[in-house]
Amino acid sequence: MNSELLVKTLSECAALLRRSGDDFWSAKMEQVAARGSGSSFYGEKEVLGWFGGMGSLNDVLLSNVNGYTVSDAEEDAVNAEFRRLTSIIYQQAKQLARE
Repeated sequence: MNSELLVKTLSECAALLRRSGDDFWSAKMEQVAARGSGSSFYGEKEVLGWFGGMGSLNDVLLSNVNGYTVSDAEEDAVNAEFRRLTSIIYQQAKQLARE
């Protein structure tokens, strides 16, 4: 698999998080994406470390209740898109780590 796909998905997810008022995870994704892609890409192991355990990316729920700038009306759609993107990110990073 080409690391360009992971970089693109990280950038998409970071943009969604920024729009939702997140600074922590969006910055992490932007930092890995900024490394670029290609044969010198080495971010897949870092990305895989974001999943699982307390305080992980899996624990994020984009909601006003949690301090994000997501309205009640858009909460379900924003979180569905976030989960879709993070699932793709995990699968892409896992595949890159195997290669």
